Amino acid sequence: EKLGVLWKAPYIIDITDHAKLGENRLEVDVTNLWINRLVGDQKLPSEQRKARTNLLNSRISSRLKGKDADKNLRVSGLIGPVRILLSRVYEVPEAQ
Repeated sequence: EKLGVLWKAPYIIDITDHAKLGENRLEVDVTNLWINRLVGDQKLPSEQRKARTNLLNSRISSRLKGKDADKNLRVSGLIGPVRILLSRVYEVPEAQ
């Protein structure tokens, strides 16, 4: 089951309704930053490139090409610490 996309902090998702007793399997897909993909694609022949964009104005385009393009790469990916937290929910009766 797909549980959602986390693209900004706090990067937390509640999986309670999807977990079951016993063994569970959690799979996380991680996507690179767009600028990193564009820099990487510039090093490939055009037929092997993965990304397409019409936003390559001269300022951005100059950052993607040439021997210094790698300095524009940004830290990306699953950056730790990564934790799976278990907790218990307690129901508190309303005061009367």
